[in-house]
Amino acid sequence: MRQLLLASLLPGTVVWNRQLTSLTAQQGHWVLRFARQAAVVADVVIGANGGLSSVWPYVTDAEVLATGTFIIQGEVREPARTCPDIYRLCGGTTHILMSAHQGVSLVINPDNNGTMAYGVTFKQPADWQQEPGLDFRDPAGIRDFLVGLFAQWSEEYRQLFRATSVFVGLPARLLSVAAPWQPTRPLPITLVGDAAHLMPPFAGKGVNTGLRDALVLANSLTSGTFATVEEAIRDYEQQMVGYAQAAQQETSVNEAALNHPSFSFKNRFTR
Repeated sequence: MRQLLLASLLPGTVVWNRQLTSLTAQQGHWVLRFARQAAVVADVVIGANGGLSSVWPYVTDAEVLATGTFIIQGEVREPARTCPDIYRLCGGTTHILMSAHQGVSLVINPDNNGTMAYGVTFKQPADWQQEPGLDFRDPAGIRDFLVGLFAQWSEEYRQLFRATSVFVGLPARLLSVAAPWQPTRPLPITLVGDAAHLMPPFAGKGVNTGLRDALVLANSLTSGTFATVEEAIRDYEQQMVGYAQAAQQETSVNEAALNHPSFSFKNRFTR
């Protein structure tokens, strides 16, 4: 999809390798400054640079908050050789495996561009509120933690962790759209995607919501219905808050269910 969307744009529309460091309103224009790059002047700014965007503080006073769930992702190379038992459980590269027990869940994709990729989800301990209680620079320590976390599971699962060399830790985060956005801004500016409504992945709505943002905002800006850019942006934001808030609510419901000790993928998705 990324290549499909990029191919639809004129050459030079997307400029790569730019890290925004500051944004200021000067003499009727936005001045965007980038690390090790020349400043750029713009009439309108649309922040689309992710859940820790440096643009959203100009639009909303809401803060990104941890939801209390932690995700550990891992990848296994040559899974048929390094963790053959779990590989067989997945039917080779045929089936995505989903399993849960006592509030800990595991989802395995056996064919992620040639590797076996997985995510472990659990409610983080209370003493992890400020910093994760794990050092992801120490793969052996992460392996030991996961082996202990899955002590009551079959040995096949622990084999998976022992075959993993690289781990990534991701605290689930939320930027709620329930809080009102700033009604007065010095110049036209808005947000789309995770920069507007970061949410955990437990409803599978994040990407689609971001794509819907782009469609709604583009329609508002180009429809000819509004006299000013600011009016078009307000129309987009009114629509976006409605559907993004619904997506965030669905995500929160799913997250609570996922963390419950009785959660079962089979029961959840069987009608």
